[in-house]
Amino acid sequence: MHEKDPQDPGGLYTSKRSLKQELTAPPWDFVTIQQASIKSHDVTTYRRFAKQLHDYFRQHAPKAEVLMHQTWAYRVDAPRFSVAAPKAGEPTTQAEMYRMLTSAYSTIAAELGVRRIPVGEAFYLADTDPKLTYKPDPKRDPKDQTAIPNQTHSLHVGWRMTKQKDGSNKLGMDGHHAGPAGEYLGACVSSEVLFGESVVENSFVTPGLDKTYARFLHETAHRAVLASRTRQLSAPVR
Repeated sequence: MHEKDPQDPGGLYTSKRSLKQELTAPPWDFVTIQQASIKSHDVTTYRRFAKQLHDYFRQHAPKAEVLMHQTWAYRVDAPRFSVAAPKAGEPTTQAEMYRMLTSAYSTIAAELGVRRIPVGEAFYLADTDPKLTYKPDPKRDPKDQTAIPNQTHSLHVGWRMTKQKDGSNKLGMDGHHAGPAGEYLGACVSSEVLFGESVVENSFVTPGLDKTYARFLHETAHRAVLASRTRQLSAPVR
């Protein structure tokens, strides 16, 4: 966009620089590609564009390694999975979204000859663990808009109170984005992929995160990275 029209602000990042300027400014070690999570399951929405980006990165940041950042499936109780009549080709469960996005990312990574950062696989491993998986609060009252339900072991933001323009609070659901535990898990996966060192014995724990659970996330990240090296699914689809 910027190369076609340097005056178009739509071609600039918040830094006020174009993609080309960003790539040529610092000596990048790594550059990543990903699709918006809501379309990550559909390989046709980014297969061609991923190749274009890959080639552009290689041209303007030739010393950087290009990697595919694999996003994650939404929380099991995300509104996306409760649509009465989903569109054709849309995942209807967390397991289906995981399977589809993993297939798409793996396909593109293989075609480009790049490594994956398997954050999405680590999320699914944790989300399907027999003991430490997140489970929707059975005591939640849908009519109660004043209390946040129990969200122990949630990797996603989930239920939260948001301030409205009139000053009131409203209970809403964000089953898409990573919460503190999910961010920590993603960081563990990225760290192990980029630095080549196991995170299992990592001593840093995000403030407020249970140390035993953090240890579980270390091990989960490690399992996902090991599996991704053979381009296999690290977690069974349930």
